[in-house]
Amino acid sequence: MSLEQWENKARAFAQRLTALLGPVPDVPSVMRDECINVSRVGRLTVEERNVWWGQERIPLLVLYDDAGRAPRSAVICIHGHHGNRYVLAGLANTTEDEERIRRFGYDYARQLAEAGFLTVAYDLRGFGERPFALNPKGHDPCDMEFLRLMLTGRTLLGLHVWDLRRVIDYLETRPDVRPGAIGCVGFSLGGTIALYGGALDRRLKAVGVFSALNHYTHYAIGAGHFCGAQVVPGLLPEADLPDVASLIAPRALWIEHGDADETFSVNDALLSIEEVAQAYRRQGVGDQLGTHVFHGGHRFELGESAAFFKRVLGEGREGS
Repeated sequence: MSLEQWENKARAFAQRLTALLGPVPDVPSVMRDECINVSRVGRLTVEERNVWWGQERIPLLVLYDDAGRAPRSAVICIHGHHGNRYVLAGLANTTEDEERIRRFGYDYARQLAEAGFLTVAYDLRGFGERPFALNPKGHDPCDMEFLRLMLTGRTLLGLHVWDLRRVIDYLETRPDVRPGAIGCVGFSLGGTIALYGGALDRRLKAVGVFSALNHYTHYAIGAGHFCGAQVVPGLLPEADLPDVASLIAPRALWIEHGDADETFSVNDALLSIEEVAQAYRRQGVGDQLGTHVFHGGHRFELGESAAFFKRVLGEGREGS
């Protein structure tokens, strides 16, 4: 297959993927930004904000180090199951949140802000201040919300991607964010959302996927390690997650995985990485794909990714 043929196929797949994710809300012409509080946490400034699009509200935190000068490169941080924006910022409100930070390395919005980036941590639908309308005892709430949405042809993953794109909209209004220097990172479920968002929104110059890249045929159908927030009806057998990740090319992609991950197999992750690498090599941009396997389980490890993001987005801040 020639490069031109591959690019045509990729465009067609992106259009089909958009359709499979289902209808999403219209984007109102006016966004409303509400600042709730500004505080200092160590060396970081933390802004608590609500951003509204019509009736849709996304509560978020913005973190940055005052050292150096704006504008900064920005990284959107997407949590996984049982996370929320405060955990991402390292602001644990409960002993359970403290344990999540310790066990899963969940405070990566704080880590990346301390590395010099302006970071955004927001609550996914169903978590933090955005609980689902239905949460019956004994049922996975993501599964119930997926089934409820499917009655109208929508998907929960489609709405998660819609939210991510609205956070990009918001960052583009901030004068302290360097134009064209926005990336996103996600762990576990957040990694899946980052993959789909990066595949479909080219404003994301760099994407980081942590402990999330496997084939659906392995981790979902084979092992049952999934929920309704990760399902795209009709994607299989035509395509799988490595095909989605390949749509990010030629933009930058970082993939991090633990060699003892008990949720997403490292062996299948390595197979998936090789499929994605082929797409990057085909476009002659192999240097835009970074990968690392660390010694450990299902968790976020910043490792070498901060240096990778600085290289592709530019230094997090002037003088950093």
